[in-house]
Amino acid sequence: MKKKIVIVLSGILFIAIMSFLYRINQPSLALGFALGGLVGFINLLAISLTVWLGGKIGRGKGLVLISYYIRLILLAILILFIVRKGVEEIIGFLLGFSFIKLSLLGLGLPGGGGE
Repeated sequence: MKKKIVIVLSGILFIAIMSFLYRINQPSLALGFALGGLVGFINLLAISLTVWLGGKIGRGKGLVLISYYIRLILLAILILFIVRKGVEEIIGFLLGFSFIKLSLLGLGLPGGGGE
């Protein structure tokens, strides 16, 4: 139950930060933040799907390794396009990407919302 509450609060905080960045006339920073959060979430879903699928077919190590390199290459290409766009977008992207990771870290730490 605690985890669900923390996840909902993390989502609300994410939306609040994005709205704040947009309202202080930084739409490119807000867009980068939203894109980073989305990519971070998709990345975590891909990791969990790869691990689950690797366990089902019995080739966990190879599948995880190949999936890791594919995700790394796609992330590098995405960051290259964002860097070409401007500095604000990459800062927002990195903040959004890190926000997802830090939220999950807070869930897993003792006393940080984990059960």
